[in-house]
Amino acid sequence: DVHWVSPQVWVEQVASAATGVAYGTYPLPAYTLVDARLGWRLDHDRVELAVVAENLLDDAHRDHPFGQLLRRRVWGTATFRF
Repeated sequence: DVHWVSPQVWVEQVASAATGVAYGTYPLPAYTLVDARLGWRLDHDRVELAVVAENLLDDAHRDHPFGQLLRRRVWGTATFRF
């Protein structure tokens, strides 16, 4: 999968000693996500093994201005059917 997210400007509340609450703007740049999944079915489709990767290009970004920096992630899954 390929996803492109356009640039954004978030408006968030910021604590202010003078007014109690103020608003700040936080721009986020555009980014592109490339995700992939490769799976194998075994034992007459009763077992499925897969490798999943998100953000293959390692385009580090935040989904929210105060959010965690998201990098490439890779993991494996195993599914058993009975």
